[in-house]
Order: sequence, then C-alpha cells, then structure tokens
Amino acid sequence: MGKIDWNSLHLIQPLTIMQFIVVMCLTALTALAAHLGKAVFHDGIRPILPEVIEARMNRRELASIASGLSFGFIVSVGISFAFSFQMLNPWLLFLPTDILGILATRWWIALVLGAAWGAIALFGLAGVLSLATMLPIDIIDPLSQLNVGFLVAVAVFPLVAIMNQFGWKRALSSAVIVLVTRQSLALYTDSGIFIQVAMTTIVSVLLLVGFVLHKAWTQRRDLDVDEQEEELEQRIHLKRIVKGLPLFMAIGGCVAIATNLGLFTGSDATIPYLQNAWSAGEATTRGGWLQSAAVIDIIRLLSFMPLIVTTALATGVYGVMGLMFVLPIGYLSPNPVVAGLLGAVVVCLEIAAISKISTCLQRYPMIRETSDYFRSAMNTMIEIGLLIGGALAVFQMESSTAGLGLMLYILLYAANEGLGRPVMRLAFGPVAAIVVGLALNILYFTHLL
Repeated sequence: MGKIDWNSLHLIQPLTIMQFIVVMCLTALTALAAHLGKAVFHDGIRPILPEVIEARMNRRELASIASGLSFGFIVSVGISFAFSFQMLNPWLLFLPTDILGILATRWWIALVLGAAWGAIALFGLAGVLSLATMLPIDIIDPLSQLNVGFLVAVAVFPLVAIMNQFGWKRALSSAVIVLVTRQSLALYTDSGIFIQVAMTTIVSVLLLVGFVLHKAWTQRRDLDVDEQEEELEQRIHLKRIVKGLPLFMAIGGCVAIATNLGLFTGSDATIPYLQNAWSAGEATTRGGWLQSAAVIDIIRLLSFMPLIVTTALATGVYGVMGLMFVLPIGYLSPNPVVAGLLGAVVVCLEIAAISKISTCLQRYPMIRETSDYFRSAMNTMIEIGLLIGGALAVFQMESSTAGLGLMLYILLYAANEGLGRPVMRLAFGPVAAIVVGLALNILYFTHLL
C-alpha cells in the first residue's frame, strides 16, 4: 500500500500529523474529564453527573441518558455543520466524548476511546469531503452560501434582544443608530464587509449593554441569609473544580491550539467568520476575519457565562471548555505554541474568578435575565440566517432543472415542521441543503436530471 496523501483530503487547511495529535489529545482529555466527573460539554448532563460520582446511578444508565440527550445534536448540528463549513465543532467532538467517558470503566479506557474518536472524526470528515468533491453536481462550494444570510443575521441579533427585553421603541431607535453606523462605514471608509458586520454587532451590543447596566443598577440588591448559606455550598463545589485545574488547563491549551490551526470552531456564531478566515489567501484579510470572530465570540460567550457559572457551582461539574474565552485566544494568537500557553492561563484565571462572577450575578439579577434574552435572540437569528443561506446554496446547486432543488428544499422544510421538527431549526438549513444536493446527484446518475 502507498502512503496517504494527506493534502489531497479536502479540508480548509491541509491535514497534518500535528492536527491529528492535537485533536486526539483534545478528545482524549475531554473523555477523561467526563469519566472522572470533572467536566462535560452537554449542559443537560452536568446536573446528573454527580449521581454517578456519588454511586447513586451506574455508568450505563447515565451513558444511556447522555446518548438520548446528545444524539440529535451530534447528527443534525455536529455532522451537518462539520460538512457544510469544513471544520470540526464541539457537538461532533465533545458530545461523543461525554458518552464515551461516562461509559468507560477505567480512566485509561476513557483516554483510549476519546483519542480514537478524535482520529475517526477528523479522518472521517476529511474523507467524506474528499468523496463529495468527486460528485458531478458540486455540493461543497455552494454550501459557502450559508455564510451570506448568517453574517447579516448575527449582526442584528442584539437588536432582537433589545426589542424582547426593553420594547419596540428602544429597539427602533437602536436600529436607526446601527443602520447609520453601517452606512457611514460603507460610504465614507474603505472597510470590507467583515469590519462593517463586526462594527454593526459591536454597536448593537453596546446599546444593549447600556440599557442593561442602567436597569441593573436600579435593581441592585444585597444578599440575604439564604443566599449567603448557598455561597458556602458553592465554595465546596468550587474546591472540587479547582482540584481538576491541571486537566482543565490542558484541555484549554488544546482547544486554543486547535482553533489557532484553523481546524476547530467552538461556537456556532463564529463558524462563517472562521471559514472565511482560513479560506482567505492574504494574511491581512485573514486577520480581519479572525478579529471579527473574536469579537463575536466574546459577545456570545458573555451571554452564556451565567448559565455555565451557575451550573458549575451548583453541581461541582465544569464545562469542558470552561467559560470558553480560550476560543478568541486561539483565534488571535500568533502561533500554536503561544495559543496553547495562553489558553491554559486563561482557564486558570476563569476558575479563579468564578466565585466573584457568581456573587455579581446574584447582586444584579438583570444580567442573568439579559443573557436569556440574548441567547434566545441569537439562536433565532442564526436559524433564520442558515435557513436563507441553505436556500441560496440549493439555488446555486441547480443546473439544468431550475427550481427543482428549491422545491425539494421547501418540501423538506414543510415535512420537518409537520413531523414536529426531527431536525432542529438551527441545523435545518445545512442538513436540507446537503440532502437536496445528494438528491440532485442521484437524479443525475439515474439520468432524470
């Protein structure tokens, strides 16, 4: 047998041995964290994991629950996003390692199973993408149209949060300010789309933050006796998290390296930014996309912080990526070595700050309420953006029979809604576009197209 030509495997970045090692280390460590009960990726598993740690539930029972909770995300979001954007993501990597780590009866078995899954996921994704390039009707290039609706939708989701939380009047005035900012950049500067989108998002987020801080300060309150007692219980759980600090730092370093290599995206909101960044030929263009991705991810992660901190201190089980600030660190670091070191340090600082963050959330309940509105608005706009992007991708796939692919796409949407959404709305656009593309290729091979 001859040697495998790694560069012939279709990914945004050429596949290297270093990438294999990083991904295998990352999935091995996350499986170990799940086995030890230190951390998992799925928020729904985190409150149940102490049941296994304290021997009130066996591993097979929890692994069965974890599989039920995770299977839909792995198939619909994990696989479809990886194929559509040609990058690994946490739903594809970490949800399976949650299950494998919980199921493993020994720590070394968890390491082996986790590492094996990392190799399978990376090589499998590259192989499937390479096979897809051989199809007569191109699927991969049209899927880049998913970015079009996505970028616009991400830029305005803070305005939706403002409308839901503070009413349409403030939302309307904020929208006017955002549109003026965007058009000013377009007319009076030579900024590209990524700067315009990033600045539009920053302005809309700053407006939301201003409204929140004004209202939060008026609702500031002191902790009562019950909450002070709750703080004592949280300190016990925090000590358990601190004991896993070396493992968390190792995972954080691997996550930062994987993102720095252009192989991994840790959030749905930055996928198109990163795809454009690593597809860009010029370093300056790439830098602009990466900076925009960092801005978007920091904004997004702030909205998830209350959820992560609250569940971590309530259960003593952390998230595998911590508060996830390692992601922008990975994007902006000059090389993988610096990314790994900074990623480990950032995770350490996050854990040191958890207690203070929790106290701040209790004193200012408006912050937690805002994060809920923020996440809801973000998910809604991403769903809309991907739905529009999927339709554009299908339209580009069509060749001799105009309108057939779009008709199939619309029928799939109607069927998904009628069947109670077996494919979640977040993943419908990429999943439906891939299905339509495969259907068009089948029709081509059977001479029906």
